[in-house]
Amino acid sequence: MPHLFFTKIASEQLELCQRECHGDFDQGPVNANHIEQWCNKKRAIKRHEVSEQIWFKTCTQGYITELHFHPDGRVDEFTLFDRFHINGHWQLRHGILEVVLFKAENQYKFQVIANRIHPVHSAIEYKNGERHAYLKLGQLNPSM
Repeated sequence: MPHLFFTKIASEQLELCQRECHGDFDQGPVNANHIEQWCNKKRAIKRHEVSEQIWFKTCTQGYITELHFHPDGRVDEFTLFDRFHINGHWQLRHGILEVVLFKAENQYKFQVIANRIHPVHSAIEYKNGERHAYLKLGQLNPSM
């Protein structure tokens, strides 16, 4: 199985694979063939695609936000219309964009997996350690 930038399939990536292969989290497990096909559609994210860039984020909960990624690892998130602001941090690890955001007592974490075929990427967001939403993300001004 090609591992691309994965050293192994972590549970977060396996959940994302299951969501994208079956269209739902509860449609049963994915097999090795599903994982291989899914990995072949993914690629590593490069630093220049994130640092000093603005991305959109939308989710199954209906929210649409902007993410402003700073070179020092800070990230600012703004709701699209009322400009509500929260902040956090980001890092690239083995080609996966890891983001942590803080809103009051809540912590939101997600790992963005890049799509090889088109510039809309995906992630699963965890709120305080529990699966919260399926995300789609992408650069507003790609520098690829």
